[in-house]
Amino acid sequence: MKNRIQILIFGGILLAAFASSANAHEFNYWFGTPIKWPNESCTMRLSSVSFASSTVRNAMHEAADLWDDAPSDFDFYVLNGDTSVNYGNGQSESWFTSNQYYLNGAPAVAYNYSWGDDLTESDVIFDSADTWTFGNSKSQATAYFGPGIHFKSTAIHELGHSLGLAHEADTYNVMGDSHRHLSTNGSTCRAYPGEDASDGAVELYGYDSSYPQDVGIAHWRRTGQSGEYSTHGKSRVFRSNGAVAPAVGVNGDWGWQVAAGESVEVEFAFENNGASTQRPRVRYYGSTNDYISPSDTLLASGRPTVSRNTVYMRRQRVTVPSWLDSGDVYFLGAILDYDGAISESNENNNRTYIGIRIE
Repeated sequence: MKNRIQILIFGGILLAAFASSANAHEFNYWFGTPIKWPNESCTMRLSSVSFASSTVRNAMHEAADLWDDAPSDFDFYVLNGDTSVNYGNGQSESWFTSNQYYLNGAPAVAYNYSWGDDLTESDVIFDSADTWTFGNSKSQATAYFGPGIHFKSTAIHELGHSLGLAHEADTYNVMGDSHRHLSTNGSTCRAYPGEDASDGAVELYGYDSSYPQDVGIAHWRRTGQSGEYSTHGKSRVFRSNGAVAPAVGVNGDWGWQVAAGESVEVEFAFENNGASTQRPRVRYYGSTNDYISPSDTLLASGRPTVSRNTVYMRRQRVTVPSWLDSGDVYFLGAILDYDGAISESNENNNRTYIGIRIE
């Protein structure tokens, strides 16, 4: 998703904002000062027509709530029932349209207006002609070869623009390839702001001292960049010789081909989405299905240090069970903070998996 333009108004003249790097996350600047909301909040009004369905409306509210649950001292206030929406009218609004004048080929866009370095309006527009999925079903999301764009991950991306974040290409993050920025276990994939964008929001608005901890794990990684956007792909399995295992299909998704009894390294993304550096305990499991649980076969354990400053791509050596036969499908997974030692705001992002097929 992209914001087609960021419109910044100063003295009645439209001027371009320039993106600049701050750690990995990026902002737009006004003569060296990040452009942001002066009152650390944004009221977003939803079109009464576009968001008439409670399913669509609730998905947008949840996306905003996920930003409110991030550690920055910033809040979205979402109001329903706006009967007259347009960009540049002094109100922050959201709606759906098929008009490419607004969209310019993108599935969603954000238009920002500012007076100097103060944001004054942000409008989020979605393409009504696209196929969307508004829930958390993995089988419906394009990231897992389903038919629909994950609406909540898209909305989190666009609302990231609304609070002042620019696109990011240098790390796994929601301000890059938001379609593949998901926390997934079993049949469920959930959207979330993530470490990098959350850290950017904290840099803009400061830290909310009432916010609890949150650590997370994902089976995605940065694979490169496309223009301003990071590109994401599945995390990998490395064979005993150090080479990346061959990619193969596993139950309609991408996985990796290895041998029964082989010692391999499994890779996951570890994130700190919360207040301060943590050392969560993690256990690695083998499973006959893609839902990782404590009842699965324990393969290894560890205790990584995870700070709110980067996305950690970590590897763990495990042994593939020797009793598997050629052609068998199996899953290597992990549970972060398996003992519940950390009081977290989100307990739904602590488990994930990678599929393997036995050669």
